[in-house]
Amino acid sequence: MKPRTFEEAVQQYEPMLKAQLKSLSLYRDLEDYYQCALVALWKAYEQFEEGKGYFGAYAKQTVRGYLLVQLQRERRHEERFAAAPHTMFEMIPAEEQTDLLDWDVLSPEQCHVIQGHFYGGKSMSCLAQEMGLSIHQVRYLHRTALKLLQASTTRVM
Repeated sequence: MKPRTFEEAVQQYEPMLKAQLKSLSLYRDLEDYYQCALVALWKAYEQFEEGKGYFGAYAKQTVRGYLLVQLQRERRHEERFAAAPHTMFEMIPAEEQTDLLDWDVLSPEQCHVIQGHFYGGKSMSCLAQEMGLSIHQVRYLHRTALKLLQASTTRVM
């Protein structure tokens, strides 16, 4: 039987929510996953049909499924958008890093922006001050330089 209000459902099934989090070994970002579990409980509460069985079993399956889908989404996001560790780039000597690009297609200002930003770790505002330009001009130089470098590397390959 379904609880009368959602607040009652939260009170009654909170131990089940925590047990699901624990069974999936979700210790990092616990508050976020707990919120996901509450959203799943809300969906289960709204979609449950009285004549089709016990609410507790339905809620447990819904919460577990929702958490697994969320974990899958986050894993996929981390795989796609994971930043390469700095140690990976430190393994390549600086001379070889710059040799990988065709610098002839860029203007001297564009070279300065790319080298300062990627190899020097400088921010756009720092480069703008250094070059005596506005941030918008430096961003434009950066954007056009990246497009030119991309076009030149696709022609080579």
